[in-house]
Parts: sequence; structure tokens; C-alpha cells
Amino acid sequence: WDRVARVDIRHLLGLPGFSALGLETAGGRGTLNPAPGGAGFGPSWRLVVDLGPEVKAWDTYPGGQSGNPASPQYEDRIPQWLAGQLSPVLFPRAAAELPADRTEATLTLTPRGP
Repeated sequence: WDRVARVDIRHLLGLPGFSALGLETAGGRGTLNPAPGGAGFGPSWRLVVDLGPEVKAWDTYPGGQSGNPASPQYEDRIPQWLAGQLSPVLFPRAAAELPADRTEATLTLTPRGP
């Protein structure tokens, strides 16, 4: 199946050098990867949400955390997406609730005012 079922994750502008092409993927009807080989569309962002008193969620998407092709995070989530693995989504109420080992940088946006 993986010789037939290939997936292309194309750059938003369609630039081949910034795309991940011909990736092997498993799947079929009734799976997370239902597209037969050669599909031009299909499942991308995957999100599972537990809507309990405290919301919990897990996700994965093709690509990476960065839109910069020179960044190590440009396509670092592709293996996870291909394997159908999910990562926890954080829902902090304040910056202090973010785990220090999961925080690479902080950006504070302050409105200028009227």
C-alpha cells in the first residue's frame, strides 16, 4: 500500500523546494488517512478534544511550528502526522502556567490604546 499511497505536503505557494513530496502513508476507508494515492486534498490538521469540566485536547498537523523554510521547526511534525500521533494542546490561563521546558520564547503584545 505504501508504494501506491503517497502524500504531498505542498508549500502554500506551491514551491517544490519547500514542499515535502512523495511521503509514504498508510490508510484507507474508515481511517485517519482515507485518501487513495494521488489525492490533492484530504485530512490535514487532526484535533481530538475532551469537552469535560477541564478542556483537554491533542493535535497534529502536517508541517511544523514555523513558516520559515530555514527553521528546524519548518517540517518537524511531518513524521508525527504521518504516524497519526497526537501531542497535548496546552490551555494556560496565565503565562506562569506554561511548563518551562515547553516554552522556547515569549512574545508580549501590548495595545497602544485609543
